[in-house]
Amino acid sequence: MKDMYDQAKGFVEKLEEAQTPADDEVVGKVALVIARVAPGRTGEVRLLVRGGSEDYLAIGDGDEIIEPNTSVTILALQAPRTVVVAPIPK
Repeated sequence: MKDMYDQAKGFVEKLEEAQTPADDEVVGKVALVIARVAPGRTGEVRLLVRGGSEDYLAIGDGDEIIEPNTSVTILALQAPRTVVVAPIPK
């Protein structure tokens, strides 16, 4: 029974790794804010990656509010689905 558990656990871990983007897949890319990013609050961005679009939780790198439909640069990947962003200067 333990062998089956270990096999299933290994399969799930490999699946999670395959679905988790690497830093170089997202850092430096441009994303679109789809839910307001504000100081102390998590927003959301949409990023084109792997031939499709994916949504990520987003944290701003400064004290400004970033409204929806603003283009941002992704500065860092903090967790599998959380990025640090900065607005692109106009």
